[in-house]
Amino acid sequence: MSTTHVSSTDSDLDNTLITAVEGGINDWAVVRRYHAVEGTPVTVEVQEDDPATAVRPGWHLVNRDVIARGLQACAERYPNVISHYLQSGGPGDRAPDAEVADAILQAGLFGEIVYG
Repeated sequence: MSTTHVSSTDSDLDNTLITAVEGGINDWAVVRRYHAVEGTPVTVEVQEDDPATAVRPGWHLVNRDVIARGLQACAERYPNVISHYLQSGGPGDRAPDAEVADAILQAGLFGEIVYG
């Protein structure tokens, strides 16, 4: 079995994280300490909105590393997500839609897509 590696720039990772936070994860997550200042890495803390049914209870830092892990997990398990991601622009200019960005964040945080 071959493994696909998805190469992304810091800008791609930040764009994906911003899109997930501002439009993708609202159905299942609560956000705090959202830091998105141009020229600095984007970071945010997220928590599932229902602690009683949470896959990973508590607050979790999400940053470029989490998004990179999510891209790799999607490359290995969710080819449709990666296909949409790669079609969203060229390296350094990728801007996936909210659904794709949400899936990538979930895969990076949980190791799989849990919510929709």
